[in-house]
Amino acid sequence: MVELLVAIFIGGLVSAAILMGWFSLSRSYSMSTKSSEARELARDAVSRMAREIRDAEPISPNSAITAASPTIIEFTTTFNDASNTTSTSLPHETAYEYVWDAATGEGALHRVQDTDGNTGNGYERDNIVVRHLLNDGSSPVFQYVFLDQYGDQTVGDTPYSLATVMLVRVRLLVDMNPGKAPNPMDLTTEVQLRNQRQY
Repeated sequence: MVELLVAIFIGGLVSAAILMGWFSLSRSYSMSTKSSEARELARDAVSRMAREIRDAEPISPNSAITAASPTIIEFTTTFNDASNTTSTSLPHETAYEYVWDAATGEGALHRVQDTDGNTGNGYERDNIVVRHLLNDGSSPVFQYVFLDQYGDQTVGDTPYSLATVMLVRVRLLVDMNPGKAPNPMDLTTEVQLRNQRQY
């Protein structure tokens, strides 16, 4: 009887160890999968943003960007509009705005679209493209390479003149596993404005 109890006890310990290992592996796999998906979504968002900014179209004689700060970039483009695939119609320009909203507590990056062609009544469509940004004042989302008032090339968070912006630097510090990841994913890209007049 004693041997049977000892065998049952040892079997219980081995089963508990196996189950704990299984649960740990399941959690690790789930976390790894979620992290991988978040990385892929963040990379796709940065890639799309870069393509849209690169193809920004000037709506004034000189400037392809209509608003620029460390947290916002606003521009108009014909990129990625289904009506622009036919040769029989004029290209349809759509205004976009990428806004880093740190006030939500999760540091989300929004892609806001003007769907009715009237920016005077605001933007109608808002999508969150990246969550859990850890950017702060020392690492702004947007920086600009532009000519200053003396004609010298400089880098800053707020351009001296939108018409002299030559390059947009985008940097996203993304927390892949909020509160658990030791270091954020650092996504950085530089976008030259294809349709901006180069001085």
